[in-house]
Amino acid sequence: MARKNIRGDKLLLSFDFDGTSYLYAGITDHDQNFERDMIEITDMHTPAEATEYMAGRMKHDLNVNGLHKPGTDEIAPAQQYLDKYTAIAAMQAGTIITVKRGGTATGEKYIEAKYIIKNVKDSAKDNDKVTESLSLQGTGAFEIKTVA
Repeated sequence: MARKNIRGDKLLLSFDFDGTSYLYAGITDHDQNFERDMIEITDMHTPAEATEYMAGRMKHDLNVNGLHKPGTDEIAPAQQYLDKYTAIAAMQAGTIITVKRGGTATGEKYIEAKYIIKNVKDSAKDNDKVTESLSLQGTGAFEIKTVA
């Protein structure tokens, strides 16, 4: 699989959950080129209050609604995805994340970059109500920039 460096002042990350320790993510760059690849969130720093609120909100939504398994009509147990949902939901403006791309299975080195989130957008409605998009669809879009 081709790799491309994910540096840039304005990239859009769209996350999909696949039930593994990774998240699928699509990278959209300045030229609107789209590449779907595996991305692992390795580090996040958020205000404790925001994290606690979002984690509580997502836990409630997931326990009540469950989650559609990607590509199927089957509802997966909520707990299986809770950690990933909590992590993504806690990513608000100002959050710093470290992203690893690539994999050692193919002998390639990880591409690692640190970003700060500028805006959070709903992947369906293109507004700031990302919680509904995450809980109902399992996806969310985040506008990010490279941390110097």
